[in-house]
Amino acid sequence: MSSLQLPTFPFAFSSSPIFINKDEFIVCPSKHSVCKGDGVYLCNSTQKKWRKIMDYPDDFECFVWSNSCAYHTKTNTLFVSMSRDGYLFKIDLNTKQLTEITNVKVTRGCKLTIVGNQLHIIGADTHFIMNITTDGKLSKLSAINIDDNHGLYFNLIHSRLQEILLLFGEQKSRANQGGDGVALIPIKPSISPVTASMIIQKQ
Repeated sequence: MSSLQLPTFPFAFSSSPIFINKDEFIVCPSKHSVCKGDGVYLCNSTQKKWRKIMDYPDDFECFVWSNSCAYHTKTNTLFVSMSRDGYLFKIDLNTKQLTEITNVKVTRGCKLTIVGNQLHIIGADTHFIMNITTDGKLSKLSAINIDDNHGLYFNLIHSRLQEILLLFGEQKSRANQGGDGVALIPIKPSISPVTASMIIQKQ
């Protein structure tokens, strides 16, 4: 099977691609002095072209990281950590509206993923679990303190089989030098991190 060749994304710093259906995915670029991202982009893998689907506000500045976006299918909504200062935003892809979420304060470089109708936010020392309502709003279910500095990991994978979140690619310095650190975060608060580690080791 040959690899799919897609056109180059026009901005250097952006989120990882997020598939919204089998043919289309979305990317959110950063917008600041070094990267002039101007909105949310969609790519159709069959047409092989980028299309801007909404503009950022003129006075908007954002710093988007690799795993800082999560897509909720039922409400057609993107949740994005887009700031150095720990702000979380909701992008309604139906109305093309960007709204700041004020009932949770996240850390820079936090990781987002959605499991069912829950948004999981892994920050430097806290694992937030937020319930997503039918209109795309968030209500806080729990905030779990975690020991390690998980905000410094680059990648996040959800393992449905073990019901854990796997973080890897540890940042070891301010120069963003990748390491080989791995962290395990249980999805259910009733599962301890030690138990989650034992589950992985037994596979």
